[in-house]
Amino acid sequence: MGGFDGEPIDLATVGQLRRVATHIVARARHQATKRFSLRVTPGGFGTPEFGPAPKRVRVSGTTLVVETDAEGAAKTQTKSIDGTTLAILAHVAGVGLSSPLDVGHDTPSVGRIGEVIRLDERTVDVVHRWYATVAGLLDQVALMRQTTGAPSLARLWPEHFDLAFDIQARPGVRVNVGGSPGDGF
Repeated sequence: MGGFDGEPIDLATVGQLRRVATHIVARARHQATKRFSLRVTPGGFGTPEFGPAPKRVRVSGTTLVVETDAEGAAKTQTKSIDGTTLAILAHVAGVGLSSPLDVGHDTPSVGRIGEVIRLDERTVDVVHRWYATVAGLLDQVALMRQTTGAPSLARLWPEHFDLAFDIQARPGVRVNVGGSPGDGF
């Protein structure tokens, strides 16, 4: 299947990234704040800073990155996603997988948490470049529409795996604008 700039993408890899985005990255934020939307970050996607001991959980390339900024104990932990399991990633991120997570009708299944995750690095690169491009385009749309109604915050919705915001199209009408590297449709 063709991807960004016609480059081939591996749909299984996109599915695994979506699963990690939902059940590791978004779940970390959700367990602390009951919010689950993500942001585009350099080289990938992740949470905004959250929690009383500030923390961020993100994916950079094929690596899970957990950053904490607790006073006197700031640290960064990393773990390669490829070749590991959801259970190990959950441990690194400090999230529990035993309780269900429902963030909408498109929430991917947590699946078999002990199954080894395999990622195609080219597809991961294409997906991350896709989000960076969509983020840039959304910025341009927001700047063009400044005077007719402010857009909402651009968010990466892990259950759909799309980056989007809503914006006023005309008085009383808002539309969702964004892009997805591929979801249930």
